[in-house]
Order: sequence, then structure tokens, then C-alpha cells
Amino acid sequence: MDIRDIFVDTIKDVFRGRKMIQIPAGICFKWIERYTFSKAKHINLVSEGFKAYFSKYDKPVYSYFTNGIDDIFLNIPKPTKRDSKVKVITYAGNIGSGQGLEKVVPMAAQKLGNPYFFRIIGDGGIKKLLKDKVEELGVHNVELLDPVSRDKLIEYYNDSDFLFLHLNDLEAFKKVLPSKLFEYAAFGKPIIAGVGGYASQFIRENLDNYILFAPTDVESMVTQLLKFEGCDKDQGNFVRKFARKNIMEEMARSILECR
Repeated sequence: MDIRDIFVDTIKDVFRGRKMIQIPAGICFKWIERYTFSKAKHINLVSEGFKAYFSKYDKPVYSYFTNGIDDIFLNIPKPTKRDSKVKVITYAGNIGSGQGLEKVVPMAAQKLGNPYFFRIIGDGGIKKLLKDKVEELGVHNVELLDPVSRDKLIEYYNDSDFLFLHLNDLEAFKKVLPSKLFEYAAFGKPIIAGVGGYASQFIRENLDNYILFAPTDVESMVTQLLKFEGCDKDQGNFVRKFARKNIMEEMARSILECR
């Protein structure tokens, strides 16, 4: 089995205010989880943050092959240096309750003002709420774009000063390792990450060009950003280590060794 998320854990947090969904769904999926995990011979966990949760299932052998960097994001031509007084902060991905962008981006944009510009690319269930919050605060340095092709996405990344990542302040998300982190690192741009738990530990251990703040802590993000003196920096060792092709080759070997 290859585990990319802990479904029962996520349901418990995401639907914590809706007991009519949370309780029956939790009971049903907990039974399915217990049955399948206890019968598995080998389980791969995409995040070592899941390790404690799975400690009760002691029959399987465990491995920890993470998400990786897709080939399209490798060997990207270096962009020309941006010559602008406005610092562009780009987020690309799902705009849902799990990301909690509406709790950070509008307020941060308001505090930072016009020298900083937020570009949010994607779609999801919370996009309208994010848009409403931006309009409510009257900020004009936030741009909301629909999803784009990967080629266009690479252009946007290269035309950014920072790449932004945020997870909502939920207990389940303290165990996860966002796949977006690997994609961002390939560009060598400073990463602004509002994450806790294992994700923050992983960033500290593997990257060295970042701003790290606790989820929804706008003050910490803004304070660190205003003091930040870093710049684009090659993350070659990280990229080589976490290239998806290399990870999948190792994972395939581990599967073939299962008897």
C-alpha cells in the first residue's frame, strides 16, 4: 500500500463542526482502514509524520518514499533577474479549506501594502470566500487567476520573488508533507511556508532559503518577510535527492523485493 494521506484523520478535522457527517463517516472509514492496513505486507508512507499514527499496525514493513519533483520542473532555464521594486509572491494549487488562504493572504497583503503583490493561481471551494475577504479589506495587491497550463505556470514561477505555501491550522495537517514544496524547490526561489508539525521539520532539515511561520500567523509572516535578505538560490542537492524519477526507481525496487 502507498499512503498519501490519512483519510480518517482528515475527516475528523475537516468535518469537526458537522457531527452528522463526521461520526458515521469516521466509524465506517475507520473500520475499512483497520481491515486494510492490518492485512498489508508493506506500507509506504509519503510523510514520516504519519509514522506515529501507523505504529499500532505492526505487521507491515514500512518505507518512506516521499513525493518528488516532476521531470518538467527539472533543468528549467534560469530566468532573467527580475528588476522591479514590487515583490511578487505566487501561490499555485488548490484553494480549499485545507489551504486556509483566506485566513492569511488578504490580511498579509493589507499589512505589506503595494511593495508586495500576491498572485494566487488555482481553483477550489474557498476561492469565493478568499475573493470576498480581499474585497472586504479593500486590498488591491492580490490577483486571483484560474488554473493554467504547466508551461504557463513555469513562467509565473520564474516571474516571482517568493513562492507561497500554507496549510490550515488543523491537527491532521501537522503530519502531512505537501507535494507543492518539492515543485517550488526546483525553482530556487525563497519559499514562504505557513506550516507546522512534520512539514516544518522537513523544511528546516532539507532547505535553506525560506521563511517559516505557524499556520494563520500573519504577524510572524509579515515581520519575517520585511526583514528577509535572501535571494534566489540553487537547491541542486535537494532537486537531485527528490527527483520523482529517482524516488520511483527506488520504490519500484522495494516492491519487487516484496515476497
